[in-house]
Amino acid sequence: MTSAEQNRLQFTDEQKKDLVALQKAVDARFDRLLTETQRKQIRTVFGQPGSPPAAPPFGAAGRILSSAQQDALKLSPEQRKRLEEIQKDIDAKVETLLTDEQKKQLVAMRQAAPDGRGGPGDDPPGGTPLFRAYRYAIDHPALAGRSLTPGKLLEELQQKDIE
Repeated sequence: MTSAEQNRLQFTDEQKKDLVALQKAVDARFDRLLTETQRKQIRTVFGQPGSPPAAPPFGAAGRILSSAQQDALKLSPEQRKRLEEIQKDIDAKVETLLTDEQKKQLVAMRQAAPDGRGGPGDDPPGGTPLFRAYRYAIDHPALAGRSLTPGKLLEELQQKDIE
């Protein structure tokens, strides 16, 4: 869970310590789950300068990876199954850490941001951590007969709207 989510749930210092220990356990299991290429991708996406984690920090109110992130990492069906098992273990352990009121809040947070998309604090500054863009050649059939001249810059369009 992000620190914003922990603050929203009003975690005690003891709960924060338990969550750090749980994160370390998840890191170890994650390290065994992923291939070297996937671990490198995780480090570049979620890593902080100085200490790249083996696993991303919990996001989406306790979820490890969204389905979009799993797709971007190209997880095999076996890896997805094992990730599901890890998630179930985490859910059970987090359940024991929380008070009844915190459990209700967590359920509401998860419903507000299903599958790790769109909730507050889910994504790092600058947007989602995994992104794919396609590049098309100038002679691509979909571009035939179309003008590829650049238009106005966003700044110019925004300034025009303000005026």
